[in-house]
Amino acid sequence: MKSKTFSKVIAFVLTAFLLVGMIPMTVFASIPNWSENNVAFDGTNFGTNGYYNVISKKDYTLVPGAATETEMVLNNAAGNRRQVLHIIEVDPSNPDVSILPGYYGIDKFAADPTNMKNQQAAGVTNVANYYDTTLGYKVVGAMNTALAYDNNAPYSYLVYNGQVLVDAKGGVNNFHSGACQTMLCVYKDEVTGECTCELRTHAQGLRGDEWQAIGANFAMVVNNGQLVTKTEERTSDMAARSLVGVKEDGTLVLLMNDGRGANNSKGFNNYELGESMLALGCKWAFNCDGGGSSSFVTRRAGEDDLVCRCVPCDGAERPTLNSVLVVSNVAPTGVLNNVDITSDYDYFAPGTTYTFGANAIDTHGYAMDMPNDLSWALSDDTFGTVNNGTFVSNGKTGNVTVRVISGGNVVGEKAITVANPETLNFAQASTVLPYGKSTTFEFVSKIGEFDVYLDGSSFSFEMSNPNAGTLDGLTFTATQDETIEGTVVTATYVPTGDQYQYTITFGKGSEIIWDFEDGDLHGFLGQQDAYDWQLAHGVETPFG
Repeated sequence: MKSKTFSKVIAFVLTAFLLVGMIPMTVFASIPNWSENNVAFDGTNFGTNGYYNVISKKDYTLVPGAATETEMVLNNAAGNRRQVLHIIEVDPSNPDVSILPGYYGIDKFAADPTNMKNQQAAGVTNVANYYDTTLGYKVVGAMNTALAYDNNAPYSYLVYNGQVLVDAKGGVNNFHSGACQTMLCVYKDEVTGECTCELRTHAQGLRGDEWQAIGANFAMVVNNGQLVTKTEERTSDMAARSLVGVKEDGTLVLLMNDGRGANNSKGFNNYELGESMLALGCKWAFNCDGGGSSSFVTRRAGEDDLVCRCVPCDGAERPTLNSVLVVSNVAPTGVLNNVDITSDYDYFAPGTTYTFGANAIDTHGYAMDMPNDLSWALSDDTFGTVNNGTFVSNGKTGNVTVRVISGGNVVGEKAITVANPETLNFAQASTVLPYGKSTTFEFVSKIGEFDVYLDGSSFSFEMSNPNAGTLDGLTFTATQDETIEGTVVTATYVPTGDQYQYTITFGKGSEIIWDFEDGDLHGFLGQQDAYDWQLAHGVETPFG
């Protein structure tokens, strides 16, 4: 018996060692030289010991001096873990903004919470638009926080302008079988009107003096400046994520991360939830409902409409329950704050010509008329010229800033790079083009993952048959001569002399033989049979 027992023990131990050996070692790996300072964002690196490189970072104003938006692209050293982050940072103490709970038809729900018709799920964009058009707010930012499938009532916690509408712990209108694990609470000083934010757990419940409260599905990921889980791992499931955090100075942070391949973004795994919020400087942070629920909407300064900035991994916004809204409290001033210089590109091939857009923004983030004395300039005139927004490169490569000047001051800037693409080729190797028709050559032109602007001056072209057509910049128009079967176009990139080929084969164009949508059924196959059948069955005027 002892021998059998010993054998069983040995077998159990060996099995345990085998199972442990199958688990990736990163699951058990503690962070080297751990301290909160190891998890940071310094503009170039992001995360634990600089695991992520910052590929790009673009900042936008939502409400001047009160709320900003950032879009950041990250990737690891191997280049196989791309992440797209959407971030809002808000100063809740600034009277120019408010933080509100989002729930579709919140006014109707408040009037009668027990009426099922007043309990609705909706996508974040629809929620924000409801607050705009029906309740009279100006929403500038919104993100989901909670979802439940048992019914469409707000989930767990909801306080709106001091009125407690749902309190899961206190038993007020708790319609759900489960409960949110956390909530964002906004407190308003009765004397000064200044607001502060606090993250609370379900166990703590409401304090009783909340001005706003919004429930979230999941637990804290950063608590008092420390990661809840300090075990670095990158192997658990990756998905889109939505997170809420508060910094030491009271700044509210909303972070949504594209995932599951949407926007070519992998998504964060479990460890990276806390890591990302700690890197952004949050002292407290919790996890909201993610995956297909994650949605992020903003209205940038000068814009009229709310725009979903993320790419939902379900292909469209999922109807959710609770969300958090950032609202502008200010009216237009008509006093210039800045000019926003816009373009589809940050990189430009040498020798190209490009016209930038420009929008004047007032001191409260509203669009306004351009100043009459507006002028354009480059930070370094040796790169070319810029007049009325049109930049003409003289071929010099490097970094330069496009500027807008008014009243003798620089009121708008955009940094650009003039450089030859690292990757360049035709977008496809060949095409079939009908005689007499035109096509515009498309190129894959990139530095890293960024597109490089090209125009007709970037190339010289040669055709294997000069009579095959004509070229105007990047547009080729085929000949009408049907004895010519096609041509091979050779494009020479002027700055380097590199050559690329594109084969064009000519053919007959599509021809509409019959259009059944024009209302004329004459000659339609089976039309006579249908006509006869209707007559035989009492229809006096078949087909009208």
